[in-house]
Amino acid sequence: MVSSGAMNALPARRRGRKPPASEDDLAEIAVRYLERFPTTTSRMQAFLRRKVADSLSEGLCSAAQAAAWTDAVVRRMVSARLLDDRRWAESRARVLHRRGRALRVIRRDLLAHGLPQDLADAGIFALSDEHPDVELQAAMTLARRRRLGPWAPPERRQIGREKHLAVLARAGFSFAIARRVVDAAEAAL
Repeated sequence: MVSSGAMNALPARRRGRKPPASEDDLAEIAVRYLERFPTTTSRMQAFLRRKVADSLSEGLCSAAQAAAWTDAVVRRMVSARLLDDRRWAESRARVLHRRGRALRVIRRDLLAHGLPQDLADAGIFALSDEHPDVELQAAMTLARRRRLGPWAPPERRQIGREKHLAVLARAGFSFAIARRVVDAAEAAL
């Protein structure tokens, strides 16, 4: 006998969910997905294509219908402002900045999520507008989290200077920023 908790872990077809048989079914799946995961337009398109693949394999629609449903649902989500790539890019850039990520790492992440170059740059630009020295603040955040530079114990600070610089360099920060953070006299900078 399968417990109710284990039953939720089963694939949709085994739980009794049927593949989408219409555009409205696919729209319901998209809304449920967006309730749980904010995403980009390109990622939503890929998700919906995977969902309609089940419909294709069971003969519920043709390939042309599946493509039309996917495009129509994405357009509906965009017009309803449930999908907004610019807002998502700005939000994701803020989250990554708070985690101590360098701007080049943030840009690479935004592009990896399927955003066009102009929207990735808009996310970075919005972040730069909010913070006067965004790169330095991110480097300080990472140093504080990893206990580098002025946040390291005093006995480890001078011995580990080169390692601290290397950690910040591998994280995508320039040597000038890394040196400024690691060589700071105090943690407040």
